[in-house]
Amino acid sequence: MAVTVEDGTIVASANSYISVANADAYFLARNNTTWAAYSTAVKEAALLYACQWLDSRYSWQGTITDDDQTLAWPRDGVIDNEGRSVSTTAIPAVIKDAQCEAAAAHALEALNEILARGGAISQVTVDVLSVTFAASASASRTFPYIDGLVARVAYPFTAGVVNTFR
Repeated sequence: MAVTVEDGTIVASANSYISVANADAYFLARNNTTWAAYSTAVKEAALLYACQWLDSRYSWQGTITDDDQTLAWPRDGVIDNEGRSVSTTAIPAVIKDAQCEAAAAHALEALNEILARGGAISQVTVDVLSVTFAASASASRTFPYIDGLVARVAYPFTAGVVNTFR
């Protein structure tokens, strides 16, 4: 499926906040050579999945701008964590950055992985090596960098992002 980028103007059938070319530039600026090695098809699929993942994982501030829009952004009534109003005709850079990071994570290991026994493994032993997780450890993967990015425009949620909005 082709990537159709939402630019803040309520693009019909939008399915991404960022294009493959812009994601390539994002990772080039960060010297991420792993992303560059992926085919265009892998990058597109990862971006599409990451966009859907972001919109379903986070509770965004405000409300959608138009009842007909296909994605969660653009939004009305959003104030970032610095007290600035977020434009209703643009997609915040932190959303695009978060989508890039989620796409890279998804390309390496599916974000929707199915975890045996919910991932609640307390001990793993291979030969003489053993790993035991703390009882309070999350049963699923965590994404602290992505959580930190979106915390600027999302409501706090149970994954650990605690933010105070003015």
